Amino acid sequence: MRLLEIREKDYPFISKLTSDANLMKYIKNGKPWTSEKAKEFVNYCVEDSKLSHKERDQYWYLIETDSDIIGMIGFEKHKDNNYYLRVIIMKKYQGKGYFTKALDLVKNRLKNYKGVDKLYAEAHLENTNMNKILKSKYYYQGRKKYGRIVVNTYIIYIRVYTYLVLSDYIPQKTVDKLFKERGNWQVHNMGTCPDYIRLDGKYYYDRKYDKYTSILKNIINDEKKRITEKSRLFKNLGNKSYIPQSFTFKYFEEFKKISQKLISDDKAWIFKPDKAYAGEGIFILKKKDFPKIKFSPKPYWTMQEYVEDPYLIDGKKFHLRVIYLYRPKENGFMFKYVPLYLAKKDFVLDKFYDLDIHLSHYSKEQKPLYLHDLELTKMQCFNIIESIRKIILDLNNELKKASCYPDSQRCYEIFGIDLMLTKNLDVKLLEVNSKLGFKEFSNDDTDFNSKLLSAELSITVDHFLPAKNKDLKFDSNFLKI
Repeated sequence: MRLLEIREKDYPFISKLTSDANLMKYIKNGKPWTSEKAKEFVNYCVEDSKLSHKERDQYWYLIETDSDIIGMIGFEKHKDNNYYLRVIIMKKYQGKGYFTKALDLVKNRLKNYKGVDKLYAEAHLENTNMNKILKSKYYYQGRKKYGRIVVNTYIIYIRVYTYLVLSDYIPQKTVDKLFKERGNWQVHNMGTCPDYIRLDGKYYYDRKYDKYTSILKNIINDEKKRITEKSRLFKNLGNKSYIPQSFTFKYFEEFKKISQKLISDDKAWIFKPDKAYAGEGIFILKKKDFPKIKFSPKPYWTMQEYVEDPYLIDGKKFHLRVIYLYRPKENGFMFKYVPLYLAKKDFVLDKFYDLDIHLSHYSKEQKPLYLHDLELTKMQCFNIIESIRKIILDLNNELKKASCYPDSQRCYEIFGIDLMLTKNLDVKLLEVNSKLGFKEFSNDDTDFNSKLLSAELSITVDHFLPAKNKDLKFDSNFLKI
């Protein structure tokens, strides 16, 4: 296949091509050209081809195969100083790969002649086939309106994409391997802005990475605090069966009013500082012991009914850590592997001063445990997953106003949902975290972090910036809720 400059002798072909209403209904205003317009177009192309590449803002070519001329393709500069793709291919040659081959030739010319790294493409909303092709290969930018005509806009990047992944938990060689498999990515060079940024651990809060703009980043805006700040989480979700009775207060006088409403002196309550994590500042007391409380200055506190009948593993309390991925304005996703973290000491409903009995955390000494390791029936597992699904749907609803910071065009975020099971296998929501530690169990064959990143890239990076390698298999370890 090759591209040919348009000459005067090509008028009959171009006139026939552009007068076909079925072909032209998806080109610009959707109307076929008159013979006069086709003649003007040919004359313009002939004159334009005499200019230097620096002077030209429009390039049109005929597409020639080994046996025939099948259509034309080109790019032209718009008022926004970007170059836009135009293509018309005869019906009988569509769907046979000629568009992709012709586009590759056009991309080389655009890069060599104009020195730009991207080309814009537009497809009428009703042009199902073209939208399917473009969305499977290129970055979807959004929609535009030209009068009554609505088009989807895509960006065709002529260069490879670049990534900046900084993690306390995932080795760089694992990261590099996963991106190499995609066929169109490379590590970003310092001084440039990467297309994809993923930060965790200490890098997540390092402000020096705010200077980079990106196409995609793994951080959403502050609307996430609607679920990560305990006071807002329980207030926003309201009276749900999966939430133990909860109260939020800021001042000691507010706490006194709340405590006066509590009837039972024997009921235990767990107190949590609003923005703390990893068990920081938590204590547990019964009402009769409330006078002993000396609150440290915190913006807000949450007091929550203590779950007195937890499901136990080898006599110990535990909590589930559900990995929840949120893409703005879409349904949430749940990672298949749900680790279980045990308390250090056997459970007794007393000795609240000993938090090693009542709080559960990651421990490198703990044996690997996941939700699927529990000896439960299929129906019991189904009911637990269904309860988790409902919680995620409610969290998703709370995040519906969440969007990206100005430094990224697209974004997503991973949260850790901490849950408990009661003796009757009821699911209880404890908190939601954005400060995640992806520490793996020792001597665990699961390869948790590698599986997590692989699945994460499938539903984020590949969703927005499709891989070149079409043999790359979709990683289904994230379940769409």
